[in-house]
Amino acid sequence: MSVDQAATLRHIMPERFAALASLERQFGCTMKRECGLNQYADRGTVYTATLARPDLVARALDHQWHGPIVTSRWVLPAGAFGEIAGPG
Repeated sequence: MSVDQAATLRHIMPERFAALASLERQFGCTMKRECGLNQYADRGTVYTATLARPDLVARALDHQWHGPIVTSRWVLPAGAFGEIAGPG
């Protein structure tokens, strides 16, 4: 996970991110070798696409998809396959 992915995860799923950080404290070790998850996420920037389209983030996190499925103009989403693919 990159620092930007960590920052974005913390932004879109704060409860789940907090649960992971809590596990670090509970077990007395970090998931990233150099620092804790919160410090790691602090180094990153939330993806612009995430901030620009909170409606799509909410739909993606929903347990059921209610929208259409269109593939004619599909592009890789922000963060797909790491930092080098998809819009920023």
